[in-house]
Amino acid sequence: NHILEDVNKCVIALQEKDVDGLDRTAGAIRGRAARVVHVVTSEMDNYEPGVYTEKVLEATKLLTDT
Repeated sequence: NHILEDVNKCVIALQEKDVDGLDRTAGAIRGRAARVVHVVTSEMDNYEPGVYTEKVLEATKLLTDT
């Protein structure tokens, strides 16, 4: 929910040509995404390796790389 709110703030910042607000909010999104990746990656340590964990870790890598 917080990421969605931040995305909406980014849209408003774009509309208002608020470069600093856009940069600040985009940084907040990157920080939240990094925390999600950290939590999910740590949680995968509790699961047996398999297709599910591989797919989840692939998704976290995709999120990290974008």
